[in-house]
Amino acid sequence: MKDKKTIKSAIDRSFKNNIETKKDLSFFENGKPFKGNIHIIPYKSFLGFTYAYFVKIVDQTKEIINERISVWTHTAQKIAHELKTPIGSLNLNLSALKKRVNDDKLNNPKDILDDINTMEGEIKRLKNLTSSFLKITNLEKTNKQNYLLSEILISSLQKFESYFKSDVKIKIDESINDKMVFADKNQIVEMLQIIIENAIDALSGKGKIEIFTNTHKNNVELIIKDFGKGIPPDNMDNLFDPYFTTKREGTGLGLAFAKKIIEDNNGKIKIESTNGKGTTVKIIIPSTSSIKE
Repeated sequence: MKDKKTIKSAIDRSFKNNIETKKDLSFFENGKPFKGNIHIIPYKSFLGFTYAYFVKIVDQTKEIINERISVWTHTAQKIAHELKTPIGSLNLNLSALKKRVNDDKLNNPKDILDDINTMEGEIKRLKNLTSSFLKITNLEKTNKQNYLLSEILISSLQKFESYFKSDVKIKIDESINDKMVFADKNQIVEMLQIIIENAIDALSGKGKIEIFTNTHKNNVELIIKDFGKGIPPDNMDNLFDPYFTTKREGTGLGLAFAKKIIEDNNGKIKIESTNGKGTTVKIIIPSTSSIKE
């Protein structure tokens, strides 16, 4: 196994502290990906002395790859469905326009302009769908460095200044000020903008957003909480599915993109919500470069 550093640190921690340890593994070996975990269990006598250690490395690569294939197969089906509607609309409007040209019924330019505007709208929708999808599939390689989390958050919030000057109030806890994270700043900014935009949207123009942090070993937990309309329980399991959306103009790719970004930066994202009371997004970001690469 080439990921000796992660494996050795897990074993050292278990031996040193005489405790059970479990750690995720992610690396490439001979050009092939490996995903799994290492589990170390100390065996103790009835007097409390450790006389042996059980070390188990579980390979979950095939399971994860099969799951991803299933997700992308479902995504491809959703793409085909999403593209079918605007293409059908374009075809219908073009046929109607062609018929008026053939019948020489071009006396009412407003009708023609209405058809053209409809087609332009559908073309724009197609463009948004395809560009959003390409954004997920072509996400650039991460350029991780140490950054102050407050610096990243300030960059993320600038886009929404006009909202915070009106009826959307934001409270940022001072605990964020001294937190360092090891991540790709530009990608994390994009990810946070998706989360914050969703929070603002959930408030319907008026309400409060709170942002604070917790510290865990080698990680910072960033929590973004809104007091908006919340998410219906039936939708919770589908939040990160590509093309799942409840918004009229949504592409359904925002949270899928956010999840990919945070996972590419060796982090995690979790969403909790109570319908009618608000939503809490918990984001785990590595705080040190010693996390698995």
